[in-house]
Amino acid sequence: TADVSVLSTYLGAFDDPEGGYAAAAEMFEQGADVVYHAAGGSGLGVFQAAQEYGRYAIGVDSDQSRSNPRYADVILASMVKRVGTAVYDAVEETIDGDLATGSTTALGLAEDGVALVYGTTLGPVIPDDVRAAIVDSGERIVAGDLSVPTDPEAVN
Repeated sequence: TADVSVLSTYLGAFDDPEGGYAAAAEMFEQGADVVYHAAGGSGLGVFQAAQEYGRYAIGVDSDQSRSNPRYADVILASMVKRVGTAVYDAVEETIDGDLATGSTTALGLAEDGVALVYGTTLGPVIPDDVRAAIVDSGERIVAGDLSVPTDPEAVN
């Protein structure tokens, strides 16, 4: 296994590309190879920093290599929300008369609520063994054999 360090920061805004750039630049200066953002429009700054530093990024919500093609050369992948799954489930529950109101339903990997899509430009260059390890990790998460930390402090 590789020796990996995880850096994290909290920007506090989804509409601050300059802040996203500054946060990513700091991580790249600390030696980060890849920055994953979950920062909405602030992520554009992450992509800008990745281009300037010759590094990589992972997008969020949708395939950002398609929605922001000028950054496709640095976007390895994106974690996407499968909103269609939530809509379909809600419509089906409404038709069946089973829609629970006033509650929250979490849709994760097991429920097809989120997924990984590879970038349009860089996705094909991700080695098959890395892809296989990602699939295996996803299967282990769904099976409950691999837990995903929810506390950033617990990552390292």
